[in-house]
Amino acid sequence: MTPGQRPLNAPEMASQVEIACPQCRAVYQVSTALEGRRFQCRKCEHVWRWGQKRVTQRPALSAASDSKIRPLSDDIPTAGLASSSVIDTSWAGRRLGRYRLETILGRGGMGVVWRAHDPTLRRDVAIKILNQPSDRAAPSTLSHQLFLQEARAAAKLNHPGAVTVFEISEDAGYYFIAMELMHGGTLKDRLDREGPFEPAELFRLMAAPARALALAHNRGIIHRDIKPGNLMFDDHGHLKLGDFGLSDVTGDPASVRLRGRAVGSLGWIAPETARGDPATPASEIYAFGLVLLYALTGRPWLTADNRSALMALHQNPPQPDFTGIPGLTEDGRALLHRCLQKNPADRFGSAEELATFLEHCAKEPDETIIPLSQVRRSRRMVALAVAVTAVLVVAACVVVVAWYLGLTMEALRRPLQPLRAPLAAPAPGPEIDDAPGGTFDRESAPRGVAWPGHVDESTLYLIASRNGQVYHRPNCPRGGREILLANLVNFPSRAAAEASGRASCPHCRPDLGTATREAVPR
Repeated sequence: MTPGQRPLNAPEMASQVEIACPQCRAVYQVSTALEGRRFQCRKCEHVWRWGQKRVTQRPALSAASDSKIRPLSDDIPTAGLASSSVIDTSWAGRRLGRYRLETILGRGGMGVVWRAHDPTLRRDVAIKILNQPSDRAAPSTLSHQLFLQEARAAAKLNHPGAVTVFEISEDAGYYFIAMELMHGGTLKDRLDREGPFEPAELFRLMAAPARALALAHNRGIIHRDIKPGNLMFDDHGHLKLGDFGLSDVTGDPASVRLRGRAVGSLGWIAPETARGDPATPASEIYAFGLVLLYALTGRPWLTADNRSALMALHQNPPQPDFTGIPGLTEDGRALLHRCLQKNPADRFGSAEELATFLEHCAKEPDETIIPLSQVRRSRRMVALAVAVTAVLVVAACVVVVAWYLGLTMEALRRPLQPLRAPLAAPAPGPEIDDAPGGTFDRESAPRGVAWPGHVDESTLYLIASRNGQVYHRPNCPRGGREILLANLVNFPSRAAAEASGRASCPHCRPDLGTATREAVPR
């Protein structure tokens, strides 16, 4: 215990009395040592301070309430008795271990879950505190064994679809479990806020918990309490399976003590479990189907006025009807139908198989019924559009080729054109194009055609390409005759050619000889 930490004193052994909520009159059994504490009613959430013992006559339990199913939580769609435990809200702000308790997140049959802060790692966590203090929850008691079993079972499941347990410890006389804080609340909370889920979204969310359940089954763990309140969202929107407090773990002492007794939450159990048989992987697949149907419709599939009637419904449930669920595909209906089969052998063979089918249904588009004639008509329209597009592309290619060939043939039919340049000695400067009045029009010269046969060679002296680096004699076979007609440049003298920055061709050596037009080689 750190300095300044306020201790949580375990109440001394005292007698048990019954008190009633001042608002809804729900009955609770509490220790007389808790007199003066503030409590919150589990049924109506009214908060009051118990300053005076309120002994009441407890109503008689019905036959269903005293049935073989033990323990059964009150997370059921019927009105029943409140739990025999209340919440001591005066713990808020105190420390338990290294954690500072802040607000209540929820409550269950064995303990209360608090939001707490871990100053060492600087993160928020969820703390589940065992209702009974350590002087009463001896290692041999069932509540203590179940509490330890929950932590051990969750610790075996390092899976993204299961809530992570960080540690289990004891402080100030109380056992507690520190676990991952699920910021998004439960599946039930979200359903209450936003209404029923879209089928594809729900199937996508439920796939990860189904795979976590498959891992649990492979490691000898039966959850035995699949329900909306035990499926929780993290801060990234991922759904995870939590609360393994009632799980059946192979070889665990608490599971051995409960073996042979039906365990679960009435409202989320399979027919064989309602008849008193132990939970199996197949019964958990049935519970998954109940949760899926609840999330798609916003209400439990089976409801009754009392526990006895509800138990009878679960023992022999009617055939479910999925036709009123919007957006549910044929495969989605098949998934629900197979989960909710009365005979366990007719359900999915494993939770892994269920998870695979959930992922398939999550990717499946919403069902749309299209007449076959419309499908064929659509295919014909697509084929016609493709054919028209292909014809237009071919026609465009033909036009382009014809245009290009037409220009080329016109150039071949054109007579020789003189290319004149001034005969007077020009001043040094940039290259000289056609002289004014010349009949050769470079702009009309077709691209890609060489000059021989199109220009009168007698009008040429020294030639070069417009972008070339050397100048040639007109009869140079290694470069001059390869110049394209549209790029042909005529120089009246070597000085003009060299003034343009070009060098003489090393093959025809136009720099040797006279520098006048009269010396043009014939």
